[in-house]
Amino acid sequence: MKEATGNEVAIFQRQTGAPPLQFLDDDLLRELDTLVIVSLDHFRTEQSAAADEVEAIRMFLGQEGRCLVVCPHHDIGMDESLQSQQLEHIHHGDNTIPGRQKIGGFARSILAGLGVPVQNRFGLNPSRAPNGGPAPLIVNFDLPFAEAILRGVTTFNLHPHLPHLSVPPEYASHVDVLARQPINPLAPRHPFTDAGNRYFDALLRVRPDGVSGTVLVCDATLWSSAFGGLESLRSFWINLALFPH
Repeated sequence: MKEATGNEVAIFQRQTGAPPLQFLDDDLLRELDTLVIVSLDHFRTEQSAAADEVEAIRMFLGQEGRCLVVCPHHDIGMDESLQSQQLEHIHHGDNTIPGRQKIGGFARSILAGLGVPVQNRFGLNPSRAPNGGPAPLIVNFDLPFAEAILRGVTTFNLHPHLPHLSVPPEYASHVDVLARQPINPLAPRHPFTDAGNRYFDALLRVRPDGVSGTVLVCDATLWSSAFGGLESLRSFWINLALFPH
């Protein structure tokens, strides 16, 4: 980002092991044009955006040219049924995590506060290409901003459990699906694939009422270099750094 823009990248951790919290406020956001919120907090920590933080984000997005990227992770084992949780766990095959792991509550609270309550459902195993890397994305380049955001981005990554970014039907008119990622067809069955789904929604543009800036939603691990797709990741970072200028 620094190479693309010439600016230092400011990194803040909202909550550490000791107080005080680093709240999102006007002073923090005033000089930014792009804000990426990576939300890897577990639901049981009950981290949620305060009303003042949501209002500060609304003020931030009140100007054209501002961009907010909200990044929850997954909500694995959402169904109370142990059988369903077992199916999910066997599907992604990662024995290092429990049958229920709900991550990204802070991100979800921000989206709900903005009036578009996207849910980071499931932990789906992504498909691989023949060369062992991530399978190509399905990108809707007919949508506004898709070309600017996803130019040169052909894949995301192979984190073993990625969320479907689910939108309640009553909010669908406020959301564009910019990119979908194929689910591993060789993975064991999953409730989502049992319903006939072969792809999950991996990148959204949401349009909250009353804002002029751009709001994107993607998985928190999309920014990591640990799960493949590095060439596309580099393009994605550069596109975001230069967007929408």
